[in-house]
Amino acid sequence: MAIHTLPRQDTGAHSAVTPPPKIILRRTGKKPLRFSGVCLCEATGYTRGGSFWYEVGLYRRETRGFVASVRLFTKSQGAQDRHSAVRVDSLSAALDYLESYDVTADVRGSIKNQAKTAAPAQDMLRAARLRGAIARYQLAYDSVCTHVLYDMDAQNRVA
Repeated sequence: MAIHTLPRQDTGAHSAVTPPPKIILRRTGKKPLRFSGVCLCEATGYTRGGSFWYEVGLYRRETRGFVASVRLFTKSQGAQDRHSAVRVDSLSAALDYLESYDVTADVRGSIKNQAKTAAPAQDMLRAARLRGAIARYQLAYDSVCTHVLYDMDAQNRVA
């Protein structure tokens, strides 16, 4: 999976005359998160032909605080994209959110016995498939998240 850095909007040139742009982030099952601010770093793991990919973003709010966002896009039939964003007080808290993001909610599947007569071996096979899917999603997320964390560190924004 290739990682692509998206252009940064943080030029530091905003003033009272030119305020930072308004940003609206979708959140699955919640109201959109609206704020004025700038994108500090954003990366995507999109690859042509891939069935899913993550995008991770980090924003500085105009007033105070930061926003971290995680977006999962999928091409699987019947699956829906997932969007998560959280407002926090510090850059450290935003990075902690990204590092501790749990991909298991992003994975579709079940290990529940679908037929009362199904053999335990079938349940074990379903569980193994689910573990494999979780591992693929975790690797995809970690690849993108690592890029954002590295980029923030390279900009000397992380203490």
